Amino acid sequence: MFENSAAVLMTPPGAELAGLFEKTLETSFDKVDLKYLQQNLPELIVEDLEIAQIFEMEIESNTVRVRAVGSIYSGPNSQTEQPTTWSLLGSPLSSAIACSLAKVTGKPVMRTGSKIDSKGKSVAEEYAILQN
Repeated sequence: MFENSAAVLMTPPGAELAGLFEKTLETSFDKVDLKYLQQNLPELIVEDLEIAQIFEMEIESNTVRVRAVGSIYSGPNSQTEQPTTWSLLGSPLSSAIACSLAKVTGKPVMRTGSKIDSKGKSVAEEYAILQN
């Protein structure tokens, strides 16, 4: 099937973390909707898993915006650039969010924007839910 393909298949770096989200919430994301994620991910990420100090999620049509402050995935040194793979694929947290969105919607998801404050403490990202 992939004999002459120029594509590379890889497991998203946040796949296992997205699985942990489901396990901790005791649900399968293919059985819930975006509103469920919006209501449950902040407490999960901040209180239960202590991944970030603040986590916010906004949904507008086919666009999802998230903001994380004080994330453990802010990088090895928040004063320096993120590792190359993070600039291409996002952090494990941003990848896990994309995986979760894709599973909830049943559609491909693309990270369309990422903004990190000058001290690396706050990350704002935008995801597009692609239509067929």
